[in-house]
Amino acid sequence: MKLGKTLAKIVFICSFVSAMSFAVPALAEVDTDFSDGVRGDPAVLEEIRDRLDLWLTAFNAKDADALFDLYHDDHIYAPAESSIMYGVPTVRAWYTEAFPFFKGNLLFKEKGMFHDGRMVLQLGEYYLQPNAESPADMPVITGGVALVWYKNAEGEWKLIYDTDNNPPGIEPSTFDGK
Repeated sequence: MKLGKTLAKIVFICSFVSAMSFAVPALAEVDTDFSDGVRGDPAVLEEIRDRLDLWLTAFNAKDADALFDLYHDDHIYAPAESSIMYGVPTVRAWYTEAFPFFKGNLLFKEKGMFHDGRMVLQLGEYYLQPNAESPADMPVITGGVALVWYKNAEGEWKLIYDTDNNPPGIEPSTFDGK
């Protein structure tokens, strides 16, 4: 069982490195100044920020219909605490089961964004801010996230891939509450 998980991780890492070997040169051709953590068409980047705001609103309202309207059918979710999930039905089922445990408001802080053609990579940190529904002993929930948005044939930006992790050093005090 451990060997299977190890092999799956190796395949995932190799796939990511392989994909980046193609993506990084393409991004370098678009723009070489990345001093502010953002690269790409400003109008597209703002549109992606608006899409993320819709995602956060739907997530915090526990509105699965609105949330998954933002997802590409072939979505892949690679959460820190469980196996990779493929396709909206699988990811939706996971969120629907998990929603009752998310007591608080999810906040997002952008750390970087890259746009090239029909793809946008959005990097950030999140914090599940406790609210009145949160238990008094609720643990601090923070992490890092990488989101990949894809512009489909209809011209809509859909979330096609996301992954999160739990690195040390993400502090709730650094979030401004929006």
